[in-house]
Amino acid sequence: MDYNNTENWVSFSLPLRITIVYGTALAVHSLAVFMNFVTLCAILAIPALRKSQNIFTFSLALADFILALCNVIGFSDFLWNTVTPFSYELLPPSIMLSLLSTLAIAVHRLIVLRIDTFGSQRLVTAKRLIAVCVAMWFIVIASFTLMFRYVDNTIASYGLIPIMGMWFFPLVESAMLLLSLNGVLNPAIYWLRLTEFRRQLTKCCSRAGANEKKSQVTVSSNVFSHAK
Repeated sequence: MDYNNTENWVSFSLPLRITIVYGTALAVHSLAVFMNFVTLCAILAIPALRKSQNIFTFSLALADFILALCNVIGFSDFLWNTVTPFSYELLPPSIMLSLLSTLAIAVHRLIVLRIDTFGSQRLVTAKRLIAVCVAMWFIVIASFTLMFRYVDNTIASYGLIPIMGMWFFPLVESAMLLLSLNGVLNPAIYWLRLTEFRRQLTKCCSRAGANEKKSQVTVSSNVFSHAK
């Protein structure tokens, strides 16, 4: 086999790549979709989590949710030989928004814990945080929309697809496999490390356990009454 030939290399390595990369990433991204969706719903539904300190957390969870969902759709397109253009177009902006949201959380914590500890300077307000999030999402999506048009035309004009197939696509797949773990680790950090999230998780688990015990007692009472 001629390994310098792009078509031979792709046809030879495709089954292994599907098994290892695509299969693992699909499972991880599916879990990430669920975990980030639960996080988004929790922040919106639980009053104790609807705080200014969780605005950037919501932005990060939303970006990770879009990223994971686009990957799930992309893998499904590959398996069923369909095309969903918007999923591929939203992938790079969602990655960038995830990274920027993580940076925003770090900067926010720095300001709150070190620069304006007691809030006397009022550097951090809910309105400002929301404005930063909206601006960040708008700039990133607009920038990538314009960039996609230029890149697509450049690749088509210079015929770079055969060259990119040798090294670029495998590199991207390896990076996406690592990034897929990010969508799962972030929600795990929210619910296991952040105090307010951990408290709400404990309450939910306690409530679920109490309801289960209550239902068991009710069933036992009904059985006992019927036995009489």
